[in-house]
Amino acid sequence: MATDELRAFGLLIKTRRKTARLSLERLAVLCGISSSSIKHVERGRVSLATCSALLATPELRLTVDDLPSFAREPHRQHRGDTALLRLGLSLTEFAAREEVLAGVMRFAAHRELPELGEWAEAKLLTVHRLRSALYSTDELPAAGRACLVAGRCCVSLADQAACGRA
Repeated sequence: MATDELRAFGLLIKTRRKTARLSLERLAVLCGISSSSIKHVERGRVSLATCSALLATPELRLTVDDLPSFAREPHRQHRGDTALLRLGLSLTEFAAREEVLAGVMRFAAHRELPELGEWAEAKLLTVHRLRSALYSTDELPAAGRACLVAGRCCVSLADQAACGRA
């Protein structure tokens, strides 16, 4: 059974999700967890791994202080360590976000919507920075490492193939 603190956290997540205009399914995709896990959180049942995934999702704008007490201290202890954040973010999820944003950029170019294209490009750069911060190059297989060619950062495998590195 959920405690008052966990129910309050669940309500916070639901409020932030609705404020960000995210469906359960969309938030689940962004967090890298199932929509049923999001439902459980909103009902006051949450795990440390779920807290990590939610904390790593910028759309919710959570801080460590927003987390339930059982999850605060582990995240504070590892403030410089990305191990807990990796629970919710994998290379596959980064690739999925990159693919969606690249699709938005193509759509914006096709429909001549420069503001949307600029927004998607800025988000894509943020995803690239997050990916670089979370995964040091010595931890990744060669295919997953960022390629720096002529000042250009080729992060996705498609980018790497286009520049001839892959």
